[in-house]
Amino acid sequence: MKKVASLQVLRMVYFALVQSILLYGLPAWGSAYPTIIEPIVRTQKMLVRAVANERYRAHTSPLFRRTNIMKFVDLKKASCVRQIIKENSFIRPQHDPPTRFQYFVYNIV
Repeated sequence: MKKVASLQVLRMVYFALVQSILLYGLPAWGSAYPTIIEPIVRTQKMLVRAVANERYRAHTSPLFRRTNIMKFVDLKKASCVRQIIKENSFIRPQHDPPTRFQYFVYNIV
């Protein structure tokens, strides 16, 4: 497919088939040991080389930038930041205005 399709089509296929699986498994793989994560990272690098139509031993950092695909480590970091922002959006400032119950309890005791 990489010999026939353009870079945009290959990126769409990558996002549909690969990155969706990476994001789905991220909660489980995110805190896994490096021995579990390393095959995932190697497979992602191999697939990015295929998307960019580069040779087998090509350095992948420029390829990730050129294809605008996030590395697995960066996906983990972005997921953590997204979760923190999501959880902090529900935190409201705490204030303790006196309520009738507090007024009743403090004046009787």
